[in-house]
Amino acid sequence: AYVLSDAPTAPVTEVNPPEAWRVYSSVFRKDAAGTGHARSALDSEQAWSAARNDDQQWVVLDLGEEARILGVVLQGRRRHRQHVQRVRIELSVDGGAWEPAPGGPDFDTACQPQDEAHKRVPFAAGAFASKVRLRPLKWEGHVSMRCGLLVGASGRALAGLPIVCLRDGSICALSVAPGRGEESLLLGLESESGSGKLVASCGAALARSPAAS
Repeated sequence: AYVLSDAPTAPVTEVNPPEAWRVYSSVFRKDAAGTGHARSALDSEQAWSAARNDDQQWVVLDLGEEARILGVVLQGRRRHRQHVQRVRIELSVDGGAWEPAPGGPDFDTACQPQDEAHKRVPFAAGAFASKVRLRPLKWEGHVSMRCGLLVGASGRALAGLPIVCLRDGSICALSVAPGRGEESLLLGLESESGSGKLVASCGAALARSPAAS
């Protein structure tokens, strides 16, 4: 087993919040959310395009609950030479106080014109938040962007517990650090396909074994 922070293939989920969970500083032509220039979801038919080209435009993605955010995923506008080249990323647990993303707040995106690839922008470390604000600082053509989040496997409920990634890919948390020959409570976690949200947990007293050491 691996401690999650050391696991070479620790699970990371691309989360694509629905349009209803996105808020924009402005929208070109004042299009309604989910239509025209207000479609920032990954792989959408267009993108979010701001009403103005300046560095005061932003998108806020709301997860609805705290999660371990590891980075963001970006695309430019579909079939156009409009994309963000540099972005400021801030995190919040309540939408009031905002903190810079670890390793930032400013990140280069590697986005290219008319490129449909998902460009991952990882943080220097994971951080717990429920809202992520992206503010374009540099762009080509127009302030236009499609975006999602990179979310880790563990949630706030596991903070402070030793997290273990088993060889079969499952994620577990030990209620106490295991000692030689002692029993520990092992919590098995299940995550919802696609969203990565924690949907169930169960506990069982298990003898310490090589798989959970």
